[in-house]
Amino acid sequence: MDEPTETKAEVKRSGGYWSCIVWMATVLTLYVLSAGPYMLAEEKKVLKTPNAVLHAVYAPLFWVYWKTPLHRPLGMYFHLWRSEHFNKWGGF
Repeated sequence: MDEPTETKAEVKRSGGYWSCIVWMATVLTLYVLSAGPYMLAEEKKVLKTPNAVLHAVYAPLFWVYWKTPLHRPLGMYFHLWRSEHFNKWGGF
């Protein structure tokens, strides 16, 4: 008996490599963008006590702010949320 040959629909994957890249970029973008509301919530005392878990989650992003050439663009974004701590050129 002959075995059936695979059709293109059966061979097609659900996105593969590029799908993974897009998802990782989306998660990274949302992580960076969520730092602003976190800082605002911390400033407005929405968080009743200092949350060590959230601080640890955002610590790598603040390391990137201080130690990499992304200092200026991140600082300019942070200025939108905490203008009293960050100037409009990204400085502290």
